[in-house]
Amino acid sequence: MACKHHSDFKPQKVDKDLEISDRLKDLNHETKGCCLSTWAKFLPLINALMLLVLALVVTKQFLELRDIKDELVTLKKACVDHENTNIRNPLFKSEVKEDLRDNFFERIKRSAHQRKIRHRRRRFADMQIEAVHYQGNVDNTISLKPNGMIRGWKLGSKMVDNQSVKNSRGKFAILKSGLYFVYFQVLFARNNDGNENKVRMNVERSSSQSVGYARCVASSGKTCYIGVVISLNVTDIVTFQQFEGSYLIEVNEDRLYAGFILLSNASS
Repeated sequence: MACKHHSDFKPQKVDKDLEISDRLKDLNHETKGCCLSTWAKFLPLINALMLLVLALVVTKQFLELRDIKDELVTLKKACVDHENTNIRNPLFKSEVKEDLRDNFFERIKRSAHQRKIRHRRRRFADMQIEAVHYQGNVDNTISLKPNGMIRGWKLGSKMVDNQSVKNSRGKFAILKSGLYFVYFQVLFARNNDGNENKVRMNVERSSSQSVGYARCVASSGKTCYIGVVISLNVTDIVTFQQFEGSYLIEVNEDRLYAGFILLSNASS
């Protein structure tokens, strides 16, 4: 009996493998064709559903727009009817006339007020205000006896000497006539005498003696302030004098000061 070699079975195995591979390929093609044919059957139905949804959305928007249009027409008609009713009403006509008249006069008043403000702004813009500020020249407590006139002054910091007021040992000479705002402050030293301290602003004019124009009263340890608007002329002399009390004051830059502001000169 002759033996069969292994090589005799190899061609049969190869043929079987090729047959299985071919059958798998055929099955794969059949499956793909089946799926494509299934989707092709449902494609018209899907398109129809999408068109139906789109039609529903468009219909809804159209209905909403139509409702809004109807509401606008109704509102417009109601406004026209209300306006016609008020126009036929004599009371409504009179109210309209009164409103128009009030608005007219109000506009006139407002326009006049605005013109006045613009005029004032132009005046202040053209006006050159001159001011000078003086402070105490020492840091100590001093006595004002015997005559009580306050003399210890120096020109304030960041101030330049101007052409309207000049100080000379407590006497402020007016160099330019006009309307001035004059201010003054002093701090009286503390003591136990209990007396009130009184200070006045004197103006010595060329045609008369010194006259007191303003005064202030304060107890010891308190400040005394004077502020006055006054018309001053060239050659007038302004002084600040204590005429009653302890005659003791605190002198430094913050406690003793005076100033002159020229609001308007005589030429203007």
